[in-house]
Amino acid sequence: MKRCLLLAVATLLSPLSESGAQAGKAQGAPSAEGWYLPTADSAGELFVFEKGGHSTTPVVVLHGGPGADFDYMLPIATGLEREFRFVFYDQRGSLRSRVTPDSISMGKHVADLEQLRRALGVERLHLVSHSAGTLLAFEYLKSFPHRVANIVLVGALPHKNGRAHFDKEYATLWRGLADSADAFAKREAVQREIRLAGLDRDALTPKERSQLAQIRQVGAERLRVDRWRETMPIRVSPDAARRTRETTEFEYDVGPLLARLEFPVTVINGEFDYTVGPRNSPLWRRLAETVARNVRVVVIRDASHNVWYDNPDEFRAALRRALRPR
Repeated sequence: MKRCLLLAVATLLSPLSESGAQAGKAQGAPSAEGWYLPTADSAGELFVFEKGGHSTTPVVVLHGGPGADFDYMLPIATGLEREFRFVFYDQRGSLRSRVTPDSISMGKHVADLEQLRRALGVERLHLVSHSAGTLLAFEYLKSFPHRVANIVLVGALPHKNGRAHFDKEYATLWRGLADSADAFAKREAVQREIRLAGLDRDALTPKERSQLAQIRQVGAERLRVDRWRETMPIRVSPDAARRTRETTEFEYDVGPLLARLEFPVTVINGEFDYTVGPRNSPLWRRLAETVARNVRVVVIRDASHNVWYDNPDEFRAALRRALRPR
């Protein structure tokens, strides 16, 4: 059903005639279309959805999760469709990208991204990642640094992780983080929305249980909880999440790798995003001041993990600056 709805939207957004479609592509007019890309290992297909001007720069979007789908990220293209062509896709094992479960791994995600680059017919990718998509961006950079032209990390997970890199500074910055994140998710604004929706009671219906889960999820990821009805609830594929995590290297420090890149790296995080570390992203700021001076950190005011929902105007301006050809 979701696939049908998505393709229906693509039809509505497309020009009305074949000649109109060709003229639209020539002028870079916004349009939308979905298609399937077979994986290189024949394990299945990836669902790809393009939105924006066909003659403009393609920007590949890496969603989070792992195991989520790209729907929640569609609003990042709002207002930028004439300047860029956003290429969304469900990563292997997520929602519409059905593959054999035993074929899911971080290595395969990297291979899929390279397969997508070839299918798009571009020499180098412009990447925008979010949350756990940060890790996929890191791994692709390790394997194909010469295939990346620009990278924007949104809701960016820290550039280093694991005991091997758990120094005194790291420990100090992360002290009390779990408590801060928990308090943010349970703050009064979240409880107020639960009460207003009449969900502060036992014996909820299936719809009400879904609504309660949605409010709590939004409360953990956004500052603006009152807009929780505006988006579809995110559902994560357990198999894709588990198998991706099992094959992900969590002992890493990509600071030196980022420093070697010949182009700027932009990090866009929300002021209150505890998913990325302490408030205002001090780990990323320190990296930009020391090891990797090509890293530019933008902290969006009054925003959390899904920053484009909380402060869309500031986010759009920051993303436009980051994606503009240099």
